[in-house]
This record gives sequence, structure tokens and C-alpha cells, in this order.
Amino acid sequence: MTSSTAGVDYKHPDYVKYDSKWTPIIDCLEGEIAVKAKTTTYLPLENSEASQEAYNDRYRAYLRRANFYNATARTLAGGVGQVFNKPPTMDIPEDVKYLVDDPSGTGVTLEQLAKSMLAGVMSLGRYGLWVDHPDTGGLVTQADKDSGLVRPVVKPYACKDILNWRTRKIGAKTKLSMVVLREKTVVSDEDSFEIVEEYQYR
Repeated sequence: MTSSTAGVDYKHPDYVKYDSKWTPIIDCLEGEIAVKAKTTTYLPLENSEASQEAYNDRYRAYLRRANFYNATARTLAGGVGQVFNKPPTMDIPEDVKYLVDDPSGTGVTLEQLAKSMLAGVMSLGRYGLWVDHPDTGGLVTQADKDSGLVRPVVKPYACKDILNWRTRKIGAKTKLSMVVLREKTVVSDEDSFEIVEEYQYR
């Protein structure tokens, strides 16, 4: 884990290329509130009023009347529903069966995680899963495993949080050699009621 330093938030050229295409898709999937929050980006209105105040009043009325029928989100939900029309079958070793109920440690089930991954791939073309196990130096008891203190986790990363990557040639194969993942973490003092978040990078 590294903190934010010069260069760590650099974005891969392909990220930069597609970022402007992902944003309207994300706004559309979030729905009418997100679309209307961007106001003139998606709902432009020519200013034909004598004053700015009159135009602002007219635009606010225009914004209130506008309806957004979210066919995109409905289509995506229908597509995911078709894939999961039948319950998925899982062949998982007994000693890691707990991953079925909570793979990420957040209470989200493995099936829910798979649905989110499918939706991310269908809508934006990619989705990331990072699998990790804490470094314990080999000193792990069965009680630690049973209590959930020491266990592998599967952490999801949305398309826009996979900032950078690199591959290299090893023999005849091209292999992934670096990935930079962005995530939010709470940095507030434990005695404070305020929630302050900042980005950190893996």
C-alpha cells in the first residue's frame, strides 16, 4: 500500500481515452437526479430572455418539467437478471465456504458480487477484483480463521478506480506487471463525528 505521491495517480492513456465516454453512462445509470445535477451538460436551453434572472427562472421551470425515462438502467438490470435467472452453481472447497456469504468482509454475498461485476462489465466494459490475504508470517491459528480475523478477501473495484496498468513480455507471453487501484478511506480522527475521506492507492 502506498499513499498518494507524485505519479501514483497517473492515468493510463486508455483510461484517459475512455473516461469521457464512461461518465455519461454512469450518470445515466444513476438516474434522473444525477442527470439533472449536471444541468446544462445534458439539458441545454437557449438563453432568449432579457435578463439572466429571467433565464434562470425559466431554466429551473424547464428542469422541473423534464422527465428522464431510464431505459438504460432497466435494460442493464434485465440483462443481469437474465444471466442470473437460474441460481449459479458453486464448487468451493469446504475450508473457504465462508466466501459464499461474505467474500469482501462487507456483508455482500458472492452472488451479489458476481452481479455487480457483470453489471460493470456490461455497462462500462471492465471491472476489477483484487484478492488478498493478510501477511501473518505463517503464525495463524484455527481460532483466528474461524473468527474471521485472518482470512482472504475479494475486494471489488469499479471501472474508474482502475487507474493504470502495465504489461511486459516474459518469454512468448505478455503478462500483467503492474496495476494501480484507487479507493477511498476515512481519515477522520476517531474522536470526531465528521467523516473526512481521501483517496489511497494500491
